[in-house]
Amino acid sequence: MNTAAKAAHAIVNNMWLEFVVAEDISLIKPTRSGNKTMGSEIPSQSAVLERNNLTQNYPEARVIVLDDNVNTFNHVVSCLTRIIPGMSEERAWELANLVDSEGAAEVWRGPLEQAELYHHQLLSEGLTMAPIERC
Repeated sequence: MNTAAKAAHAIVNNMWLEFVVAEDISLIKPTRSGNKTMGSEIPSQSAVLERNNLTQNYPEARVIVLDDNVNTFNHVVSCLTRIIPGMSEERAWELANLVDSEGAAEVWRGPLEQAELYHHQLLSEGLTMAPIERC
């Protein structure tokens, strides 16, 4: 072994570790020696672990307000503009009218975690909410 690279040994969590300390990574050569644990030897493996290239989309969900005979238009508009980011008062009025005429309206769609937050906040303000729907 080159003098710039030195072998080192350690026992960590009852495992015998061999490693090389070098100033230059090109000096480190792979070895075929086995790994040791307290009192036994485990043959080394040269398996390469490959990362799965699966990408999963973050789940999305819909937040839907339902019509009821309790909440006023003003209260619905106030809640929507305070809780839903980017909700204009004009759009909130359109949605409140849609809730009244159709019985329900989707007020937000996006990542599940945010949908859960907005759903909970609107529910805590007294709005009647449909269960969160995954998209």
